[in-house]
Amino acid sequence: SSGQRIGGIIGDSYTYTKKVTVTFTNCTNYGKITGRSTWVGGITGVANSTVYITRCANYGSVTGSSTVGGIIGGSYSVVTECYNAGSVTGGSAGGIMGSNNNSTADTAKNLYNSGVVNGSASGGIAGYDNYGNSGNAVFENCYNSYVFENDASAIFGKLSHTFSSGGVEKGPFYPVGKNCYYLSENNETGYDYEGSENQDTTPVSSQAVISETGFPGFDFTNTWIMVDGKIKLRAFATTSDREIHTAPVISTPVDDGSGNVSVTFTGDANAEGIYIEIEGLLEGREYELEDGEYTLTVGNFMNGESY
Repeated sequence: SSGQRIGGIIGDSYTYTKKVTVTFTNCTNYGKITGRSTWVGGITGVANSTVYITRCANYGSVTGSSTVGGIIGGSYSVVTECYNAGSVTGGSAGGIMGSNNNSTADTAKNLYNSGVVNGSASGGIAGYDNYGNSGNAVFENCYNSYVFENDASAIFGKLSHTFSSGGVEKGPFYPVGKNCYYLSENNETGYDYEGSENQDTTPVSSQAVISETGFPGFDFTNTWIMVDGKIKLRAFATTSDREIHTAPVISTPVDDGSGNVSVTFTGDANAEGIYIEIEGLLEGREYELEDGEYTLTVGNFMNGESY
């Protein structure tokens, strides 16, 4: 489209009155979205503060000139439990939102991007933070798994906002990250602007992201799920995903001083099994377990043998 405010579900969902509430729930876009102007999103182009976007996903490529997002282009809204896997290209591009214009604490929560993001002032979750208010927007429990090969930042884009009120310049203001994680390989920072010290953006290694322990603060009971070493939002997990339980809890190995090392772990009859390896003592081996708690003891007197 040659116009602005382009979206995979609705182009312009700005209500122009705070008396009307609009909710996007369980919406998914698989199509290619191309706009030659601003405010382009996989779900909607632009939405105001009375619009709530929850449990929506985009898998198609999204392209625009500026303010381009995998879920929403220009966001004044509240966005929760959303996932983007499509490529996002344009100025002020974000895996979830191109620009954030909301200053409330509930701006964005439980967001996941795995798609490539290209463009100036671009970020894995949000591109341009532009809310023009004395408050700081809060992004909570977000994860970006795409390893950027360009100038994009892992979580937030590089522009912040200042504005004048009564002839007095205020700001700059920065979004606040709370439990925001990104894959550390080749991603230098979680945000690309200076002057803010309260950004909780944390790099995690490819080894750490295969376990729930790699994401402190995430709710793996109600919102997130770990499936075969890959994190997902439960809203987009399949039935078979939910049947596979998370990895067993394994204790720290204990040496009894007599050459025996023990580990305790939980068993789950619904899981596919457990793979155990203790360096120098136990070769990697798979076990099928019933529900309950198990203790495995390995003695170094076995001369390299394992059981």
